[in-house]
Amino acid sequence: MPVVCRQPAMAVLVAACLLSGCGDPSSVATVTGMITHGGKPVPGVCIQFVPHDKTLPLATGAANEAGQYTLNRPMGKKGCAAGTYSVRLFEQEPGSLPFTLPAEMTGNSTLTFDVKAGTNTFDIEIPASAAARR
Repeated sequence: MPVVCRQPAMAVLVAACLLSGCGDPSSVATVTGMITHGGKPVPGVCIQFVPHDKTLPLATGAANEAGQYTLNRPMGKKGCAAGTYSVRLFEQEPGSLPFTLPAEMTGNSTLTFDVKAGTNTFDIEIPASAAARR
């Protein structure tokens, strides 16, 4: 299904996002990892790597049933460009986790990773102190 933009500014933003997936293939890295809480895998968490260098594309992934994720760039391209990233976590379905993700791992994340060319593994442990849902 094609993307339809009803506002010119949105059309420009979408075009920029789609085109930003291009780049030097030698600087594309494989990024995988596991998201856990209390040492147990956490499925249903989306992960977003937001580049500090705004010329690089965003990379995203989602934890599977085993809590494992693999990052992709826009347009379904495998991998993540080498660089420094702020890392954000989100629930795939709001309210689906038995705890609340800590603020330092969500929108105002303080979590950062340096992605190097080649293979990178970044495991993320959600603190056991994460507040239980009521």
